[in-house]
Amino acid sequence: MNLSKERKKMKINKLALQAFYESHRDEYLRRRFSGDKALWDESYKWDILPRLNKELAAYDSVNGDSIAEIAHIVTHHTNTSNFANWRDIEDLKALLLRKNAHSVLSELWLAKPETAAECIQTASQLAQLFMSDKSFAPSTWAYLLAALDCNSFALYREVIMKQVAEICGVDSPTAASQGEKYTLLNDAALYLGELMRDDINDVPYMQALNGQDFLWVTLEYSDS
Repeated sequence: MNLSKERKKMKINKLALQAFYESHRDEYLRRRFSGDKALWDESYKWDILPRLNKELAAYDSVNGDSIAEIAHIVTHHTNTSNFANWRDIEDLKALLLRKNAHSVLSELWLAKPETAAECIQTASQLAQLFMSDKSFAPSTWAYLLAALDCNSFALYREVIMKQVAEICGVDSPTAASQGEKYTLLNDAALYLGELMRDDINDVPYMQALNGQDFLWVTLEYSDS
């Protein structure tokens, strides 16, 4: 796959996203600061992800000595969230405890927003060397990245990615392009998070997390 060609085609449309933000900002803020869980019930993301960021920051890299501890950190709480499919998390537990499987996470530890597509593609290929019959969903890789740094990396949902593509006026990445699917959504979340900075008083401010929440709430919450 020519990732540079794919990335050019999937580039976000900042003007369209800014218009989307401005047209939905007031309703989003009304929901988020209503104090009513029927209007906004996303605080668990702020409870879990920053804590994971802090715990995982203790590990500069992933190796055979640290993988068991890291595997426990990223899988033990997931029954209280919907960050990734539960079956993927169960398979991830099994994968990470296999000999030399720490190389899968080592790829993600190197990721930056601009290299996330390549890191996800490589991690996915490595994972299939250990579990040839398994293909992890983009939401699983996204969760692991957000667990590392929710300021730089957003959570992922396929339905949101497709709607972001529609807003930006581009075709959705193909099913084989897991990394490019994620990058399209993450780039949009980061840009929206940047636009939100003056409207949200989080300290510290978590750009990708805020942008993802704006997309999720705006596109998926029912009218109320």
